Amino acid sequence: MVIDRGAGTIVAAGRRWFREPWHVERPLAAVARIDLRSRYAGRGQRGHELFAVFKDETEALLWTPAAVMMSTLEQRVAEIRALVGRA
Repeated sequence: MVIDRGAGTIVAAGRRWFREPWHVERPLAAVARIDLRSRYAGRGQRGHELFAVFKDETEALLWTPAAVMMSTLEQRVAEIRALVGRA
């Protein structure tokens, strides 16, 4: 994920197992909010995914941390929200 405030864009690309690769490049002004979602990952574990939700209700996966403490994750999410101006 790259947030370029000078160019006013957010770029996200990636690939995951059993999922099509993705590449999204959108203007920062199109971002409505940044969502942190959690999902059950088996054996009592939770997985987390960070999405940019755009004003047209489309969304792009930005980040899926493999292993991170919740306090670190929340701090990083707050930093990203501040960068895109959606704190």
